[in-house]
Amino acid sequence: MPYTPARLLAEIARRDPQVVAELLPRALPWVRFLPASAVREFAEELVTTSGDFGDMPALSVLLSAWRHTAEAHSDPELHAVLAGETSGDYGPVS
Repeated sequence: MPYTPARLLAEIARRDPQVVAELLPRALPWVRFLPASAVREFAEELVTTSGDFGDMPALSVLLSAWRHTAEAHSDPELHAVLAGETSGDYGPVS
């Protein structure tokens, strides 16, 4: 039963996702760049995805995606470009 402690922590987190949201910046320093609403969303997705710790690739993809989101938020100019509206036709994608 190698995943027993992880499953126990996941069950605790399911009962109170706010605990996970509060602890995430300590465990993953890049989380501090996310807005509060995104931290809550990340915490919920993390708890949901970590329900089956046998699926480590899914957990890895989730962490990677949120880290990239935090990176975009850490750079105001990049975030403005990514969050801005697009207009016009940029032609065919090759």
